[in-house]
Amino acid sequence: MTAERTFDWEAHCAEIYRRHWEELVAQRDQPDQVRAHGKAYTIGPEDPTVRHYMRGFGGAWFGIRFADGRQVESTNLWYRGEVPEEYQAELPDNAVFLNRQGKELDRNGNVVGEDPLAEWNKCWAHYLEVEVKAAEMRQKYPRLTRYGRLR
Repeated sequence: MTAERTFDWEAHCAEIYRRHWEELVAQRDQPDQVRAHGKAYTIGPEDPTVRHYMRGFGGAWFGIRFADGRQVESTNLWYRGEVPEEYQAELPDNAVFLNRQGKELDRNGNVVGEDPLAEWNKCWAHYLEVEVKAAEMRQKYPRLTRYGRLR
């Protein structure tokens, strides 16, 4: 008769989780470690021979400014996870994300200090102006259609 062996998956997963965050604590001062908005990232090597789909975030461009003043551009940024409460003191934010114009972005990807709807509101106002002018033209020239042809 054999004794039934059971594997404690919960303890195993907890150990993997703990090791992951302990590894990040040990690497926290490395120049490729990014922490912004309570999330951890690692900058991978920029290898032009690697296709975009094999890079972090599918090869999307990221601008990063570190607290020490360094600015980095990367197309190979890897997400490591949201920093758990128990590690936040050891892994504080050390960087902010930038847009292509060098302006700081908030956690939603909007420029800090700017109204995210400002550009949309300008476009909407312009659209309404054009529609009013078009309506006036249709009133003035009833045989003219929206696309400039005669009915």
